[in-house]
Amino acid sequence: MRNTVKFISATCLLCLVAGNVRADLSDGLVAFYPFSENVNDDSGNGHHGTVHGALITADRFGKLGAYGFDGVDGRIKLDGEAINSLNSLTLAIWLQTFDSGSSKHFFSVANSGMDNEFLIRHDNGKIVLLVKGEDHKMSDARIDDNSWHHVVITREGSVIKLYIDSNFDSEWNSAPVGNLSVEKTGLWLGGDQDCVGGCWDSAQQFDGLLDDLRIYDHALSESEILALYDTEKQPPDEGDDPYQVGYEAGQQACQDNPADCDISVPPDEGGTCKPATLSYDFQLHIPLLHYTPVKDVDTPMVLWVDFEPKDLKQLLFQVADYGEIEE
Repeated sequence: MRNTVKFISATCLLCLVAGNVRADLSDGLVAFYPFSENVNDDSGNGHHGTVHGALITADRFGKLGAYGFDGVDGRIKLDGEAINSLNSLTLAIWLQTFDSGSSKHFFSVANSGMDNEFLIRHDNGKIVLLVKGEDHKMSDARIDDNSWHHVVITREGSVIKLYIDSNFDSEWNSAPVGNLSVEKTGLWLGGDQDCVGGCWDSAQQFDGLLDDLRIYDHALSESEILALYDTEKQPPDEGDDPYQVGYEAGQQACQDNPADCDISVPPDEGGTCKPATLSYDFQLHIPLLHYTPVKDVDTPMVLWVDFEPKDLKQLLFQVADYGEIEE
């Protein structure tokens, strides 16, 4: 029994899965970015974003549906109109950080007169806010433990509250007031703008993962924050997921006929397909791409892999098994 190890450019992963939302948490939802294959706004308000160096990667449930930031030049630009003119608001996001250093900015809002209109970073694992240029250290709890955390920030007048994993953490009760002023190109994830849409400092880039960003036009209550956390901490109910159905069918086929578990892996660029020898120890894997088997089988297959990011520029992944796609 042998596993084949392949390298592939992470850009090949921009074609994949996930996402779910609970209807009773849609009131006042200005923008929602589940990061399922893209940076589209799923709230229906059209505040879509564009990727600038960030890479699609596995989310907290092990499925491709989060974005990775390399701490160098990985960023995402969102539509500044999503937050422009808001006074009261809620920002909710899932994150995992790989860097325990200071000035690791993951949410940056700027206008032509103020590059720190609304900024969120972590310093040595503790959340820090800048609002209209004024800096305030918020969190008591640390988030730099290499685990996923749900971070929620609410703003109502001069009061800003921080919740981590649904638990109230701290409050800033004398924050600057007034509607936020944001340029169309002044809302970014992954770094700190020192001018609108640019002037990046490599020492201020976020190194980690972000997922499921929500922006509301009001401050959510504690009970709503708990409901949101309880909803999103569980894997989405996918029903009869064709990948799972295919996996189970393919698993049985490989157990019955191990010799038939060979597929061809297309090369990154040009060339010919290469055969891959597959294991059938069948642990938990991730469906990646569809391939045609080497054997004389007409049914398309799905490639399942275990993978780990290597500096988010290149992924090392280990071919493990495949599942048939039932049509």
